[in-house]
Amino acid sequence: MASVDLRPLTPKQRIDALRGYFNGVFSTPEGETVLDELRRIGRAGRSTFTIDDPGGRVSAHLEGRRWMLLYIEAMRDVSDDALARLLAPDERIK
Repeated sequence: MASVDLRPLTPKQRIDALRGYFNGVFSTPEGETVLDELRRIGRAGRSTFTIDDPGGRVSAHLEGRRWMLLYIEAMRDVSDDALARLLAPDERIK
């Protein structure tokens, strides 16, 4: 299946479309099961700091997992203002 081209959309339209897609995927029983697993491995409610981690590579890896989970959850139900703070400066909602 081909993906939807979001490039012609404004940032606000893009966020609204993506929010709908995320809700469509993760609102099903299967999607909730996957999201539960992502919550388990994504450490959403726990620190990603690892004490025995010279150089911080493990902590950085765990933080990447956590960020992705938080992004998915944010895309499901968050205000436009809060979502704008999560996006890169060049993609902020106008």
